[in-house]
Formats: sequence, structure tokens, C-alpha cells
Amino acid sequence: MRELMQLQRDRLNTVTGSDINLCGHKAENVHGADLVVYTNAVGENNVELVEARRLKIPAIERAQMLGQLAATYGSVTAVAGAHGKTTATGMCAAAMQSLSPTVHIGGDLNPIKRVCPPSNVGKSFFVTEACEYRRSFLELKPTVGAVLNVDLDHTDYYRDFADILSAYDAFASRCKMLLVNSDDRASMYLDGKDKYMFGLNSLAYFRGRNLSCEKGNCYSFDFYIDGAKACRARLFQPGFHNVYNALCALSAATLNGIAPAVAARSLESFAGVKRRFERVGSLCGATVITDYAHHPKEIRATLLNARKCGRGRLYAVFQPHTYTRTQSLQSGFAKSLSEADTALILPIYPAREQPVKGVSAHGIALAMQQSGRHAVYTDTFFGVKDYLLHNLDPCDTVVFLGAGDVDLLARSCVDGV
Repeated sequence: MRELMQLQRDRLNTVTGSDINLCGHKAENVHGADLVVYTNAVGENNVELVEARRLKIPAIERAQMLGQLAATYGSVTAVAGAHGKTTATGMCAAAMQSLSPTVHIGGDLNPIKRVCPPSNVGKSFFVTEACEYRRSFLELKPTVGAVLNVDLDHTDYYRDFADILSAYDAFASRCKMLLVNSDDRASMYLDGKDKYMFGLNSLAYFRGRNLSCEKGNCYSFDFYIDGAKACRARLFQPGFHNVYNALCALSAATLNGIAPAVAARSLESFAGVKRRFERVGSLCGATVITDYAHHPKEIRATLLNARKCGRGRLYAVFQPHTYTRTQSLQSGFAKSLSEADTALILPIYPAREQPVKGVSAHGIALAMQQSGRHAVYTDTFFGVKDYLLHNLDPCDTVVFLGAGDVDLLARSCVDGV
């Protein structure tokens, strides 16, 4: 919502707003508005929605607003996927910087150092995340649509994997040009009007080859197009998973008419996204990292990355996000958190949900303990900080994981704060 607000203000529209966690929702907030935009997180009985309808003020969901906004651009690049879409969208923005795209992203991009002069196309290009929750991405009609991966998530809405796959099928059918990950079993079978694969295997039209891993777990690779080497790409963000994000970005830039070598050079300016393997300081000399990961596969990738970047013991501090996700993926959380030497488990961050009987974060810690892993459940942020202060060594790494307010804890734990 914040990004949509800023984009509308950039168009010189007057935008006001309310947040239930900050200033609350009040009926009078909609008075004088020409349009009310809301999120799926609020119910139909929300006082502002009720008042808007009483006053006959048009009201639309945020995904509809994004779709309407995107439709005003000549070319729309949309990145979908269960994991990595925020980073991949940021990489697309960097790789396409010569086109001066307008960017809509679900995170805060670190400043991109411009390495290409803007083209005279102006802001005819739009780059956006395509969110699968409640089939929101079906409001978009992408010129270039990319799918990084398909996985079961948002189990408060989707019945099962087949249900969420049907949503991605529908998204693929709306793309003029479709990019899919040839190394992701579900994604590669999606079909579109003009389909291209990116990946590391021989099926990929846009292929990464001759990978090398440099100090700090950052990768470089040769970028091939239809069997011919186009350029060498170098990443400055750690983690093997970022190879796929970069391949997606280079492929999308190429389909938008940018020379691969130019796109690769521009991609080097990508400085990451806040809360995506973000180093925020140290505690007792140990490295403190905060990450948005809140799905088992994301957690595992983040912890493996931390293991390769660090030297000592690895601590994971995890705040589960929503009761339904915890209920559906508890065993996956226990398994992925086992990549750490010690996991500290916080209570569930409910977000939009009410508690579900019998579901708690304590179950994750118990499952880990039963499999012989070291897990500690603690009710409070203070309990986590106290445990770390008494156990960390200078060469250790501690990773704070989750999509809730655990990031506040990470930043409060840094020495000097």
C-alpha cells in the first residue's frame, strides 16, 4: 500500500490513509475521497468500507489499483513466485535502469548506483512484484511475466498445491511473454503464449553456465542465450538462490530489448533489499542478520547462506507468521531451522488472523527437540536477547527470521542500540 500511495503522489494525486496498527480506522477518514483503496486484510464490515459504500464512494482492493496503474504503461514486467520475487524484482529494476522504469516492490530497495544513462523512453516501463495471495496477480496483464518458483503457501486461502498451481496457470496465460524457471518442476510446465525458460540446465533458453563462487558466497556466471554466450554476470549479493533471481532479471531485461552486456553491467549496481539477508551490526562481536524469510524453503536457503558466510556457530531466531501457515508447515519449519546450531522460537505473529486452537510456535521447538536438535522456545523478545547475551561468541552469526516485527528485535539487539 505504501508503494502504491507514493506512485499516486508522484502523479500529483492527493492521497490520505489510515493504518489499524498506527492511527486506527475511522469512518470520517473516507470523507471527501474520490476513491477508497483497501487491502484484503480488512473485512467487509470495516468501518471505512461501510462508510464509503454508504456515501457511494467507489472502493477497490489494492490489487485492482495496481492493475489499473500498470495498465497505463507501455510495457509491464511482473515477477511472480513463492520465494524471491522481491529481490528478483529489485534486480530487474537494476538490470533495466537504462529504460528508467517505474518500480513497484514489496520491500525497501537499497539505493541503486546508476551505471547507465537513462534512455529517452522515459517512464514507459513498469516493473512490479506479482503477488499470488488471493490471486491478486490476475489483475495484471504483463508484457513480460516471470515465475521464479511455485510452492504451497497462503494456506488460509489456497486449499492445496493444485489450487495454488491453478492460480499460476491463470497468471501465465495473461502474459504476452512468459519466463519460467527450468529448474523448478512446477514452474517449467506452466504454459504461455510466448514462453522462455531460464535456469541452469540444458532446457533453459536463457542459461547460466560456468558458475564460480567468490569470497563472501557471491556468485558469477556466464549468461547464455539460445546456446550462445552473451556476457559474464557478477553478483554482489550472497547466496546461490540469487543466481536464479539474477537469471530472471537478465532474461527479462533482454526481452525488453536491452543488450545483455548492458543489463549485466547495470545489475552490478544492485545493492539488495532491506530485510533480505541484511547485516545490521553485531552483538557481543557476533554478526547480526535480519531476513524476511517465513517459509521453510526460504529459511533453509537463508541459513545455508549464513553458514557459508560465517565461521562460528549459527543461531536462528524465528517468529512464525500466521497460525494457518504454522499449522500447515510446522514440520517444514522444524526441519529447515535444524540447519542452525541453535534455534530460538518466538510466539506466532498473527498478522490478519485470529488464533487457531491447538496451534502454537511451541510445537516447532518440540518437534526439533524430538529429532535431537537444539531449540529453545521463549515468550518474549527480552528472553531472546538475554539468551544471546549469555551464549554468543565473537565469531558466531545470529539470523533473525520472519515477516512480522522480529526485525525490530534484531535491530534492538545490535551493540550500541
